[in-house]
Amino acid sequence: MRVGETLRLVIAASIAISAHVTCESPTAPVPVGYAGEWTGTTQHATSVRFSVSDANEVTSFTVTYNFSVTCSGTLTYTDLAVPIRKQEPPGPPPFDQPGFAFGRMSDDRVSATAINGVFSADRRSASGQFVLVGYSGCGPSVLGTWDARRR
Repeated sequence: MRVGETLRLVIAASIAISAHVTCESPTAPVPVGYAGEWTGTTQHATSVRFSVSDANEVTSFTVTYNFSVTCSGTLTYTDLAVPIRKQEPPGPPPFDQPGFAFGRMSDDRVSATAINGVFSADRRSASGQFVLVGYSGCGPSVLGTWDARRR
């Protein structure tokens, strides 16, 4: 094989490898906004999912929890309009990224729920916490964590 043919073969192979690596690169463009369906799991491997509108508002949130035999269930909140925004002043990482928070109290004012989330800088993942206060069988309060990715 001559040097010219070898050089062409090496260049062709380099281009093919570069194209493959570029197409498979995890550094794809950062998505604009947070809109979409997000799904993931809690620290107990139960499901969490939420929706974000084109206006960057959390419109629904569902989390299934399983802290113990007496403390398990599913919480679903629909018809939400919780804005995604940065904390002022920003907190330490990851709390320097945009996020959301909301809470609900039962009609009888016996139990309450607080849910928060923070998005990653690349807008592909989110993590957060949920607190249950006064839920029957759960003790005074329990704290759960969750992680999710945009579908």
